[in-house]
Amino acid sequence: MTGVSDSMVSALDVQTGRVTTFRLPSFAADRIITGIPPDAFFHRWLADTIWVVRPNAGSVSPMATAYLAASGAEVASAPPSSVEDQPYGAAFGLDAIDSRLVTSTRRPGVWWERADGEWRRVGQPLFPDAPPRQRIDVQPGLSRIVPSPADVADIALLGDSLVVQLLVLRPGVQEAENPRTVPHENALAVFRARGDHLATLQLDAGVGCVESAPDSVLLFCAWAPYPQVRRYRLVRTPE
Repeated sequence: MTGVSDSMVSALDVQTGRVTTFRLPSFAADRIITGIPPDAFFHRWLADTIWVVRPNAGSVSPMATAYLAASGAEVASAPPSSVEDQPYGAAFGLDAIDSRLVTSTRRPGVWWERADGEWRRVGQPLFPDAPPRQRIDVQPGLSRIVPSPADVADIALLGDSLVVQLLVLRPGVQEAENPRTVPHENALAVFRARGDHLATLQLDAGVGCVESAPDSVLLFCAWAPYPQVRRYRLVRTPE
């Protein structure tokens, strides 16, 4: 689900390939947009266009493809691949606000931004000497991890800044049957629109899915110690 306006939200149905908009506060269905690829798993609105993310194995960029809200016709495609970022694999972070559309790479501090119909690569790697990707070798009941310093889990636009949620897996052998349950740490890295790094903040491990809200507020869902929504405010903006 994502916000369309102050009075409307939309939900992506990944099984039927359609987006339904709902009016608030009644949540009455307003309209249904069909023709969305059924493998799309993330969406954002920019003006009258739905941008969806599709898996694209072996590429540095996700399949961030735009579809007209009214007709479902495809109007644009994913950002180009960069030779520098190619070994790091695809990412799926996507956010849109006002006239900005940003999709992340797996390298913290590097992302693609779309303006005037063109994609441009922004920023510099926060960890320039990081190995290409995390390696997780799963054995019965154990996971052997050789991590990069951090991986990009999600992104959110906040004013003229970009907030990147970092996922840090602890190296070594962990008791886990599923890589998703491997102990990890969360952090936030805040960047200016031109790519300058402002700060990195530590978060609890049970926090996920970052969303931006008005007045420099970030919202997180959390599942520890119980299901909840946490609200953070960006209170200091360095010059």
